[in-house]
Amino acid sequence: MLMLLWTGCQTGEGAPGVEDASTTAYADSLRARVVEGIRTRVESEVIGLDGLPPNEESRPLRMMRWYEETGFQPLWVDGTGPLPVVERLLGVLTSAADVGLSPEAYPAGRIDERVRAVQSADSMSVADLVELELLCTSALWRYAMHRAFGRISPGEVTPTWNMPMRTGDVMSVLRRLSSSGDLDAALASVTPATPAYAELQNALRQYRDVEVDGGWPAVPDGPSLKPGEVDRRVPSIRERLAVTGDLTVSVDSVRARIERASSSPPTGGEVRPEEAADAPTDSLYRYDDGLEAAVVRFQRRHGLTADGVIGDATRAAMNVPAERRVAQLVANLERWRWMPDSLGARYVLVNIAGFSLDVVEEGRTVLSMRVVTGRPYRQTPVFSDEISYLVFRPFWHIPHKLAVEDKLPLIRRDPSYLERQRIKVFRSWDSDAAPVDPATIDWSTVTAENFPFRLRQDAGPLNALGRVKFMFPNPYSVYLHDTPTRGLFQQAERSFSSGCIRVERPVELARYLLHDQPGWTAERVREEMYGDGGERAVVLQRRVPVHLQYWTAWVEDGAVHFRNDIYDRDAQLLRALEIDDAPS
Repeated sequence: MLMLLWTGCQTGEGAPGVEDASTTAYADSLRARVVEGIRTRVESEVIGLDGLPPNEESRPLRMMRWYEETGFQPLWVDGTGPLPVVERLLGVLTSAADVGLSPEAYPAGRIDERVRAVQSADSMSVADLVELELLCTSALWRYAMHRAFGRISPGEVTPTWNMPMRTGDVMSVLRRLSSSGDLDAALASVTPATPAYAELQNALRQYRDVEVDGGWPAVPDGPSLKPGEVDRRVPSIRERLAVTGDLTVSVDSVRARIERASSSPPTGGEVRPEEAADAPTDSLYRYDDGLEAAVVRFQRRHGLTADGVIGDATRAAMNVPAERRVAQLVANLERWRWMPDSLGARYVLVNIAGFSLDVVEEGRTVLSMRVVTGRPYRQTPVFSDEISYLVFRPFWHIPHKLAVEDKLPLIRRDPSYLERQRIKVFRSWDSDAAPVDPATIDWSTVTAENFPFRLRQDAGPLNALGRVKFMFPNPYSVYLHDTPTRGLFQQAERSFSSGCIRVERPVELARYLLHDQPGWTAERVREEMYGDGGERAVVLQRRVPVHLQYWTAWVEDGAVHFRNDIYDRDAQLLRALEIDDAPS
């Protein structure tokens, strides 16, 4: 931590600590020269732009904007030297990691050096005070920009991003600080106000503390461990889960038990129950009910099958080091800084990495369900749009890419596949293209390079889109839809689609989207889905925003949740942020 001694500087006028007319006159004169020095310095830097169009992000222009507004009055220094608010600024910059930013991005060391130089000089230099003033203003501007809007532009790592930026003006931070002197309140005015962001910040502080304290122990490899068994790994599991609060006993008490038992640990791998039953440390090594509850809690927080069995997936999640979890929280805080202040009065929110869909109305979740998202090699993109219509009993016009990569190999092996799956073949993608009898096609000669056909799967129980799809036309041909493959919703990790989002509860979602249109009861929705006839489109009278996001960490009911980085997007973002903890 940088420490400053706010003792003022010697002026050479009168005895130290004595305020007299001469000292006041000197301070006033020095302040006036500082004001003029700020004007000269700022104006010269703007002139240095050589006539190029002003860039609002450029240091010279933002300095000119602020100091012109204040008559070039200093904010951080006066005729007596640096003001106490500089010390608070240094505290904010050096603790930037607490809010998911990087202290290395800000010139705290240079500011501290400049303060010490000013304070140690026999007399204060106008140039030194001006340099300190502008250095502090530039540092605060950069920090406030990062805290308000993120360190990088979302488009750098998410090319499909199309959300508007948060509203706000970093100039307001300087104005608030100038009027109140309260730096923390000034910064709070541009910090994202959503509860999700504040909860993630608290989680980051918690996990940073764990990291500083040494993290948690690794759970050794071994066979799956089930409740009731006795095993040499149980003490490590107890300590691991106590560190993160899943086991509701103190870490110190667990470590003390382990220490007491260390003089007579079990030998080999698994402890034989008949041997452990007589040992005073038996309960430490037994996978008991309390530990099972902790394991299930941990599994739920990490999107695992919550069965209490400690298998490979659960052990792998337990062994992710604390610094990796800290980096994950940093990445997701950055994503929240990109988000606009409001997602709408009502909207559909899909978390791609969390395999979940929530319908939110006036800040309250009114419908939730599981979803299936895109495979790692056919990723669901991040973007926002509006659901404008539904299609009941839809055809599936199989995209050309899927037709040649997925369907063509199946057809060549078994031409009857088309008939069994109720897939029709059309000569081309023209709207008036005629159907073709697949038996007349020599599929052995058809390749991905000479595949002119359009494949269309009829509506019905085999249709890959199920009985209804929810449309928001976009450049990626991505939409929400039902599915006949219901069993996949029972999987913990559900990245099985070709990019579209399969929804677990299509009836409820359709009913919600149509609830303000007369006559659309749940019964009618089911009739349309399972009735006879061709596809039918129903236009929504009021479009509903839909946001497809990618979050791998969040807080829910006070518990910190983590998910696997299925698309390596955390890793990409962390590299862009130059975080050393990015997974390699």
